[in-house]
Amino acid sequence: MAPLCFFAYRAIRQGLPSRYPLELIVSLMHAFGMLMFCAVEIYEGNTNVPAVDPIGNAEGRFANLGFSENHITYWWFGFAFSETIWAVIPFLLSVRAFNKIVASFKLDSQKAK
Repeated sequence: MAPLCFFAYRAIRQGLPSRYPLELIVSLMHAFGMLMFCAVEIYEGNTNVPAVDPIGNAEGRFANLGFSENHITYWWFGFAFSETIWAVIPFLLSVRAFNKIVASFKLDSQKAK
C-alpha cells in the first residue's frame, strides 16, 4: 500500500487528474484495515489493548473500564481516540473524492450532449 500512498500524495501535490481515484482507493483501503484491526481486537475481548484491569470483574469485559493511568494511555487515547480519528479522516476523504468523481462524470456527460 505504501507505493499507492506515494502515488496518491504525488497526485495531490501536483494536482493530477488521478488524484481523486487514488485518494478514494487509499482511503477505502485504510478504512478497511482500521476496521479489521478494531473489529478483531474487540471480538477477541481486547487482548492486546488493556481495556480491563488484570484483576478483572465478573460483570463483563468493560465493567471496570476506568480512568487509571494505563486506561487513559492505552484505551482512551491509544485505542478509542486515535482509532476515531483514523476512521473519520479516511471517511471524509473518500466522500470528498467520490463526490468529485461523480461531479466529473456529470460534467463529462453534459459536454457529450
